[in-house]
Amino acid sequence: MYAERPDADLYAILTAWRHVPYAAMEGGRPVGYLVLSQNGKEIPEFGATEEKDLLRVLAAGVALAGGEAEISVGVAQRSRVRLRDAMAESYRLVSPSRFKILHFAKVADAFLALKAKDADFLPGDATLGITGEPTIRLYCEGGRVGCEETDAAPDLTLSPLEATRLLFGPLPPDAVADAIPAALRQFCPLPLCWNTLDRV
Repeated sequence: MYAERPDADLYAILTAWRHVPYAAMEGGRPVGYLVLSQNGKEIPEFGATEEKDLLRVLAAGVALAGGEAEISVGVAQRSRVRLRDAMAESYRLVSPSRFKILHFAKVADAFLALKAKDADFLPGDATLGITGEPTIRLYCEGGRVGCEETDAAPDLTLSPLEATRLLFGPLPPDAVADAIPAALRQFCPLPLCWNTLDRV
């Protein structure tokens, strides 16, 4: 799941918040890109045409930043998270945005499917009651994952704000509430995030 960025708007998007985009070239052909913040010390976005080039693109960005940089990576970008973690002196976990979830089952279903692309879940399910909202059931059954509304009794009931924090993080579920069902611990947090280069 992503927000489509039209080619015609890409430069405007990459220069949002006065950021500076750079192209990574090899043999006269582009192999990737990165963006430095206005102060030259943050890399809010980077990419490569092939995974094997990500490290070199990122290393070039750190060099441009003077040998030290703060690197932003979305939670769904697992290969980039691993790359950053392998080279980072330290890191911090932050929520880039606050979200008001209007339909918990639909949003959780979409992001559970996204997370399942990179994770092997054990079979199981859990129901979550959300004050003033329908109860939802997250599950892994027969190799399929999903989230749906249910009339079953909830294993846990939370306010909408607590449910948002439990389902979408950034902290692990046990930091949000006690007695978290095992299935929720394996599913959550789901990879909902928003890139800072948003032009919103």
